[in-house]
Amino acid sequence: MTTDLHKHLQATLGETYTVERELGGGGMSRVFVARDETLGRLVVVKVLAPELAQGVSAERFAREIRVAATLQAPHIVPVLAAGTTSAEAGELPYYTMPYVEGESLRARLASGPIPLVEAVSVLRDVATALEHAHGRGVVHRDIKPENILLSGRTAVVTDFGIAKALRLASTGTPERPTDAAGTLTQLGASLGTPAYMAPEQALGDPDTDHRADIYAWGVVAYELLAGRHPFDARATTQRLLAAHVSEAPSPLAERAPGVPTALAALVMRCLEKDPDRRPQSAGELLAALAAVVSRAWRPAASAQPVLAVLPFENLGPPADAYFADGLTEEVRSRLAGIGGLRVIGGTSARQYRGTTKGARQIARELGATHVLRGTVRWERAPNGGGRVRVSPELERAADQSTVWAQPEEGPYDDVFATQARVAEQVAAALDVALRPRERSAVAARPTPNLAAYDAYLRGRAREADPDWTDAPVRRATIAEYQRAVALDPQFAAAHARLALAYLTERFYSPDTGLVARARASASRAMAFDSTDIDARLARALVVEADGDAAGAYRMLVALARGAPSDAMVYFHMGWVQQLIGHHEEAIPSYERAALLEPRWPAARGELAGAYDRLSRYQEAIRTREHEIVLASDFAVVRVFQASSYLLWRADTAAARRELERGDQGQLVPALTRWLTGPAGRAIWWRVMPRAVLAAKDTLTLAGFSRGGSDAPELFHLMKAHHFAFTGRTDRARAHADSVIALAEPARRHESGAGASTEFVVLPHHLTLAEILAEAYAYTGRAAGAARAVDQYVQEARRNPRSEPLVTAAYVDARIGRRDLAVARLTEALRLPSGNLISRALLRADPSWAPLRGHPGFERLIAGGKP
Repeated sequence: MTTDLHKHLQATLGETYTVERELGGGGMSRVFVARDETLGRLVVVKVLAPELAQGVSAERFAREIRVAATLQAPHIVPVLAAGTTSAEAGELPYYTMPYVEGESLRARLASGPIPLVEAVSVLRDVATALEHAHGRGVVHRDIKPENILLSGRTAVVTDFGIAKALRLASTGTPERPTDAAGTLTQLGASLGTPAYMAPEQALGDPDTDHRADIYAWGVVAYELLAGRHPFDARATTQRLLAAHVSEAPSPLAERAPGVPTALAALVMRCLEKDPDRRPQSAGELLAALAAVVSRAWRPAASAQPVLAVLPFENLGPPADAYFADGLTEEVRSRLAGIGGLRVIGGTSARQYRGTTKGARQIARELGATHVLRGTVRWERAPNGGGRVRVSPELERAADQSTVWAQPEEGPYDDVFATQARVAEQVAAALDVALRPRERSAVAARPTPNLAAYDAYLRGRAREADPDWTDAPVRRATIAEYQRAVALDPQFAAAHARLALAYLTERFYSPDTGLVARARASASRAMAFDSTDIDARLARALVVEADGDAAGAYRMLVALARGAPSDAMVYFHMGWVQQLIGHHEEAIPSYERAALLEPRWPAARGELAGAYDRLSRYQEAIRTREHEIVLASDFAVVRVFQASSYLLWRADTAAARRELERGDQGQLVPALTRWLTGPAGRAIWWRVMPRAVLAAKDTLTLAGFSRGGSDAPELFHLMKAHHFAFTGRTDRARAHADSVIALAEPARRHESGAGASTEFVVLPHHLTLAEILAEAYAYTGRAAGAARAVDQYVQEARRNPRSEPLVTAAYVDARIGRRDLAVARLTEALRLPSGNLISRALLRADPSWAPLRGHPGFERLIAGGKP
């Protein structure tokens, strides 16, 4: 190979790429970093070593490597392209891959011991990559720490399919190969790194298959967990190969006594000499890994009963269905307050209404150990009273046997005692002892007014309606709770649910008085019963709505101790943790919410969003796939998934594919009204379906308002974005002028009144200064834009977030304040900003073209300090 390969490679790649530096390489290749000038992203170029290239047909190598290029998965670094260098460089085959920010697992190992949780996370990611590749017939053959890259908190595997491409591209015929080709063909089975070769691979067995990768995974796992190789990694190549074939490594349990026994046994199983004695697929490996980790790290959870309370069946007239639903929610709430029991949330359990599935299947889908079913009959008396009969049945999932069943019957005015007896006997059947406080809560009589309680149950049933987000259902829910508190002004539980209903409504309605009404209801609830879970939750959420996220967090932490099975507590805790900047801590909160509500899409969605904020895009994508399964008809989820692909590596193809997978009937109107925030402002327009672009062209203010917002400022801002990014600057300027005409008087009025300029405009939380800054920028009024954006950033300093900084940087870039724009982006990237901007998007998005060539910006997008 020539000593000036860098120069010849640049000549080969032409103006499309700029070769920046050499990273080095291994025995197979030399590795360079180049910039894709078309997309503004970094790529890795790997040039095959001459000794391998001699026996390789470059044309066939490029053809065979296309198989590797089809691998598209979060934990696999894909192949982008392949070719050959110029004749001066020896016509060496090369291929390109995305540049992954981070370090290799080898570098991470060199820096010191890896915590067990982190090691298992890496191993899980690698096994996930193997499962995807093996399912498509691609075997890696060179799994090792050097080929495992750590990006954020996730691992990705590089160089999939290269070994197979080299073997199949060897020249000569099978009958009479050339010397070089014969050597490569012989290496075909054993091509890899000696320290990580399976025995059959070391012996050159032509039948070596995907189980060689599982062996290599075992070697990597041993090294991660024990801190050393299973054999002497410093030995000669021949001694290492011989060790793989004939030596038994010391048991991992002896070298790493802190590793759970089951996990150590799984690793040793992967190191079996006989491939038939290893896990037979990466899928089996993943399942085994999940099982041993679950057993090792969740002993309390496995011992604790997990109960799913299914909707009780109404045996009375259809008009009484609300009573059965409301009573189910009350029984579930009473059981959820018991500390020794985990209760699956109602959103998930209600999906099994009228199911014919057995207890074992339901429990498997919900992660439960027991299932409680029941029937309810209310035999009404002419005066509205009568008798209530509840027939519950508790089933054990393992053998689908009935653990307990005992009908409870009593007068309607004793319905509270009936509910309490059911809850107490279920707890007793599960061998869960109630503490005095819990027993008192289970037996509580929330109101003496049965008409008020009837209205309350109707409200609970409304909240259990699958269409609870529809405006008529929301309004009816509020009306029922209002009726309940009117009938009994001291009904604490009804005041609490009313407060929560008001807080929910504020996300759908422009009514600015909803928070005040929620505050008043929460205060009444706390005054009448300060121990009520819903009352304490409502109070915390009101405090958050009033701007005191830290205070809300303290309340939620205290509340969680007494509400171990309340998914909403943990869900909102994750939300306020992000508000106060505790982004890492929000992850386990959302995970707990998802554990308690395994079939609630919102829990998965917020968890995915939390991963995005931390730039853990692969985990976000994987988590959101679960959300998509649960909410396949919710088209906006596809938008967020597309965003993750853009943020991760500016992958417009994957983003477009996600949008195409969505229900176009929902997706088009949703994206038509979408403003497109800072994340990939211009690049988003490359992936928008044509129907969306056409609809944005013709959407009227009336149509925009029907979509959920009556703020004309947002309509004109959306139009300004749309026309600016599609190259129609005159129309963009006209709509920006409309934004200014509408928003400027309001800003002057609010500023004159001494109030904050911040106001809420659904579906986004925006400020007048923010939208004015963008509008001024589109009209070319730099001075107005500068004043507005500086005010916007100053207001946002009260709660440091990345969103204002990214928006401000965009405005600054448009009006020529390049140094300030780079400074703001630098600060934004230091904050959890992964759902707004990433280095990959900064490189690829033409919105940031005004900053190209700025030294600080170039260093920033390359990963350095400006």
